[in-house]
Amino acid sequence: MQLQQCGSLQYYTFDSLSQFQGLQHGAFTRHGGDSQGVWHSLNLSKVAGDAPEAVHANLAAVAAVFNAAPADLTSVWLVHGNHILEAGAGAKGAPLGQADGVITHIPGVPLLMRSADCVPVLVYDPEHRAVGLAHAGWRGTLSGATYNLVQRMIQVYGSRPEALIAGIGPSIGPCCYQVGPEVVAAVRQNFTAADTLLPLQRDGSYHFDLWQANARWLKQAHVGSVEHSGQCTACQVHDWFSHRQEYGKTGRFGLVAMLI
Repeated sequence: MQLQQCGSLQYYTFDSLSQFQGLQHGAFTRHGGDSQGVWHSLNLSKVAGDAPEAVHANLAAVAAVFNAAPADLTSVWLVHGNHILEAGAGAKGAPLGQADGVITHIPGVPLLMRSADCVPVLVYDPEHRAVGLAHAGWRGTLSGATYNLVQRMIQVYGSRPEALIAGIGPSIGPCCYQVGPEVVAAVRQNFTAADTLLPLQRDGSYHFDLWQANARWLKQAHVGSVEHSGQCTACQVHDWFSHRQEYGKTGRFGLVAMLI
């Protein structure tokens, strides 16, 4: 990923996607916004306890990078599942409903996926001019939210998996994501060769590799190209919001993608 600057905002773009003139995208760091306190400073969530006027200003700043209005940002109400919704004609704007993924083929619709440790995934179809975002925490990862995103694009737009380009955005890494026995059991139940996703620590605990788990789903879906950000939100809490590292008192950063 490459660091970009727009005014006070800092965001990263995927190398593999930056070559396409028909797509704008960015994973926005926590820098350059109006929020104060634990939400410092580019918090994009209205439900994290932040001052509404600060969140609106932050959303407006992000939207402006895409020459859009804050009301144009299109998202879903995250429920840690695997349901994917389509933003069709006239769907620009408010949350579409409960889901953990959104797709569109409409230019000028900026899709927004919020996160603070969960994995944000971007999938682009340069052939059919379509794009999608998914949100995968441990529950969404186990239930295949990323896989379902690809399948939905195949179903709705006729996407060829081998032509798709995916980016796995900043999220909590295998270095920091310690999980309990119930998650370990669920991973072993849902993945073959699960121990490669559960690095054993010196203290006897297990960590869950969300990056590789979601990369596996993309491989299973036969996606042609997958790029990893390699950025751990818990390690790099100075740049990203981290629910785990900040004990739940934090904001949400955003991954945005828009067809042009």
